[in-house]
Amino acid sequence: MLLQYASMDSDLSQMNRSNNIAPTSGAFFQSAQHFKVESSVFVGHQTNIYHSDIEKLALYIISGASFNSSARDPPPRCHPQTRTAILQRIHEFLATAIAPKRILWLCGYAGVGKSAIVQTVAESFSMPTQALGYRLGTAVFFSGPNNRNDPKRLFPTVAYQLATQSPAYREFIISQLATDPLLCEKSMAEQFRLLLVVPFAERQIDRDAGSLVIMLDGLDECKGDREQVEIITLVSRFIIQHPDVPILWVIASRPEPHIRNAFSRFPTFLEETVPIDSDEACKDVELYLHRSFDKIREDYPECFSAQVQWPSEKQFLTLSTVASGHFALATTAVRFVEDPEYGNPVSRLEEVLAVVDDHSTAGMKGTANPLAALDALYTRILSSISKDILPTTLRILAYNHQGYFESPNFRAPANFWRLGQSDVYSALRKLHSVLSVPTPDLVDDHNIEVYHRSFDDYLLDPERSGSFYLYSRERHGDWLQAGVLILYQAVSPSGHYILIGSIFVWKVAPENILLSWPPLEEKDKTQHQILKNALQAVSNSFCKASEPVRREVLPRLAYILKHLDLVEASSFVGTFGFYRDLYYGFREFLRDVRNRELGSARVVHADQLDSSHIAIDRPCYVFLHETGLEEPSTDKRGFNPLDIISWEGQKRGEPPEVTERGIFCHAVGPLNADGMKQILLDVRSLSVDEPSSEVYIWGFGEKRVILFERKFTVGSGKQICTYIVPYPEP
Repeated sequence: MLLQYASMDSDLSQMNRSNNIAPTSGAFFQSAQHFKVESSVFVGHQTNIYHSDIEKLALYIISGASFNSSARDPPPRCHPQTRTAILQRIHEFLATAIAPKRILWLCGYAGVGKSAIVQTVAESFSMPTQALGYRLGTAVFFSGPNNRNDPKRLFPTVAYQLATQSPAYREFIISQLATDPLLCEKSMAEQFRLLLVVPFAERQIDRDAGSLVIMLDGLDECKGDREQVEIITLVSRFIIQHPDVPILWVIASRPEPHIRNAFSRFPTFLEETVPIDSDEACKDVELYLHRSFDKIREDYPECFSAQVQWPSEKQFLTLSTVASGHFALATTAVRFVEDPEYGNPVSRLEEVLAVVDDHSTAGMKGTANPLAALDALYTRILSSISKDILPTTLRILAYNHQGYFESPNFRAPANFWRLGQSDVYSALRKLHSVLSVPTPDLVDDHNIEVYHRSFDDYLLDPERSGSFYLYSRERHGDWLQAGVLILYQAVSPSGHYILIGSIFVWKVAPENILLSWPPLEEKDKTQHQILKNALQAVSNSFCKASEPVRREVLPRLAYILKHLDLVEASSFVGTFGFYRDLYYGFREFLRDVRNRELGSARVVHADQLDSSHIAIDRPCYVFLHETGLEEPSTDKRGFNPLDIISWEGQKRGEPPEVTERGIFCHAVGPLNADGMKQILLDVRSLSVDEPSSEVYIWGFGEKRVILFERKFTVGSGKQICTYIVPYPEP
């Protein structure tokens, strides 16, 4: 018998209490005082394995991605009596599917309502009248704009949700994690094997309980085209190799070419297209608009006269024609009209119609951009923000779109941009039709949520968003100025210093960073996070900001470079982008003669290096970048795989099979003697093979480092290694 489906993102402590499991600290004699123990050996006895291992698994899930998560509340769902035909076809597939056709690919362009359909199907499993012969195992909702898109967390998320339902599967997971605590850090293929193939194909867990349904929404929002293809491949091969395992899959995505190609390689799927302008979609949107306007009239009775029809037939026809079955446009328009911040739905509807009326003749059919009317509405929404507040609004939005930034809650962008609580809420006040903004009592656990990915797409496309584009030179100037100010605070005198020779050198002090909206707890954690983001902002934006801004920050940046211990700062970041951007940004910085005269760094030729000065007992950092290889190279230049963090991304303008990959090797040195030997060899061979190549020397005394780059040919591709190596002065 299966357990009742619980909220996947509920507090673990509640789950523990519901299972009569007391929380433990992992310490002996908790809270005991005034006693002494001598000559004893203690052996910990763990009595609550379930609590411990489920917590371990929870550390690796995509938080907020379940269908009943509070992070998605209220989720998109089909309006009553809409989408009835397509919902019926999905349930028919689940009731009658046979191998090998065990995947239903729900595909459609942006804004047609795919997520609402998946949500509605997931919720239908909890209806009391169910006797379907199939049951919901898990539903995972990817979201790129809301950072719920890590492919390495997909299968742990699936396992976590399954473990909350099936006692047999839960016991299996407990056993697996006890045997291999690092199971969730393995490759996706190995995770899939251990978390799905072994329990359901080999152990045949819950084989007699009917078909198990796994739903993945927004696969195209999962990070990485290659990862998206791998997920489809893993699922399809599993179905072919184990046709008797009763697992059904519903996968929703945009019809991206690489996704379509991946599906077409296997005879395992049926396609269900959600068209924009089908008769069914248009009728469903019209029904949604009718009921939404009825509710608005109920909520604002003082705004309407019983003798006047609202909206008029012409107004309704214009909006429904422009929407043409496009739910994203319809729902955004409704939220805009009903926004309580304005309280005037009559004038707000007139604003919407004035914006979209140019697209009403042909609707969405035949236009060059199928989202043209929605883009126009987004432009109108952002244009309503006053010019003095708009830069703050765009900074907040940009912060939450930075993929390499940590943004755990709503306070994060406020503290980075030095904004108070009132500043943040004021800047977002007119965006409630496109954003879900957490209330003040939820800011420590929640962040901004984008209602629909089309708004994110709009902000990231300069041709569509124009002056609202989030990555303009002006925005990079903002990043640079904010990052420099934070770093200046972190390296200013604070009583934290070390003596190097006869010189006092200040250590990086995150506790010096001022918080404009401090959290109630873990202030130090917030300051460390802001320091990390500042380092990345400066390295990423220095070359992209305008020349006047770079000139403006130069004095403070020179001060920072003079006092910043790069090796220590590197320990705060630990992401490949920092090293890549830092190297190229630093190179551009030093090519300006005026910057070299600041005295914090200089450029030398490789043949001027003395490899005996390299501190082999200190950490050094290497970023290895591969390009032009169809498969990852097995040659990692002797760097210990235990000390690497892999990444992979699609190179823009290239076909899906051509990718860029990299490994970030950290703490090479005393923890990795072989890797350190390789670095010494690379330094020595550089001076022989490329004696005139540029090497950058940063800092002075014991904290001095060298930065350089080496290129290697590997088969048909290339490896580019960027090094940051301790090079103390003799």
